[in-house]
Amino acid sequence: MDVNWTPDGPIPDAAADVPKAAIFAPWTDWHSGLCTNCIYHEVVGVAPNRKLIVSYDDVPLFSCTGFLGSFQIVLYETSNKIENHLTHVDVCPGWDLGIATQGILNEDGTQGMLLWAEMQPTGRQMMKVGYGCQVQLPGMKLQPAL
Repeated sequence: MDVNWTPDGPIPDAAADVPKAAIFAPWTDWHSGLCTNCIYHEVVGVAPNRKLIVSYDDVPLFSCTGFLGSFQIVLYETSNKIENHLTHVDVCPGWDLGIATQGILNEDGTQGMLLWAEMQPTGRQMMKVGYGCQVQLPGMKLQPAL
């Protein structure tokens, strides 16, 4: 099965080619093969209150390699809180209509939360913003945790 690496509609989406059990922070066509050490992770804190922080620093876009993104995903132990921190995110209007989606999707694509979706016909977007959601298991009930 081919996986759709660029967003082409809202989430939730149960289509076979949409990534599942995913945190989209933001979901667009990143080209991490063009940067070195641009994606890394660290664990901070002490159990049972640790945080896994996955950082993306100056990751280029696929078809607009001069446009970059810097953002983080933070996963909280015990509380199941998920945060997305966007520091600087560019979108590429010449590729996939410049669409980027931020949110979360469960394992079969039937439940999700769209935190941010934007179409930027003019090209670049600069921002500093953070969004979060709380995941309640089982059943993956989602609620905003801003």
